[in-house]
Amino acid sequence: MRVVMIHALAESIRPAQLAFQETFPDAEVVNLLDEGLLLDFKDQLTPDLRRRMSQIICYCAEHGADGIGLACSVYTPMVEAASELVDVPVVSSYGPVIADALNAGPRIGIVASVPRPFEMPSSIYERRRRKMG
Repeated sequence: MRVVMIHALAESIRPAQLAFQETFPDAEVVNLLDEGLLLDFKDQLTPDLRRRMSQIICYCAEHGADGIGLACSVYTPMVEAASELVDVPVVSSYGPVIADALNAGPRIGIVASVPRPFEMPSSIYERRRRKMG
């Protein structure tokens, strides 16, 4: 199984590789780095950035990805949109983290390298909470 991880920071590649080696060693992991994804991000996902990430996701799917992971949390909102564009799973780290947080208790804490992720978890949290009932 080929999993393509989309990174906006070179520093996120090694931790992702280690995580796959530990939890899914049979996966063929391809790391795609576009540092401009974070450099061009200015407090919101603009139409240009949404289009760019959509194109990257489509590129990955068209070139053999069986699954796609977004390693940059500011692009988490693209997961839902991507599900309409490609026939392979697209995930971000926030989905499983928020699900685990909801199962653990009513309060969560978040540490981030950019301010935007502090705003997104509340909307993701609310959607997950509604799904879980």
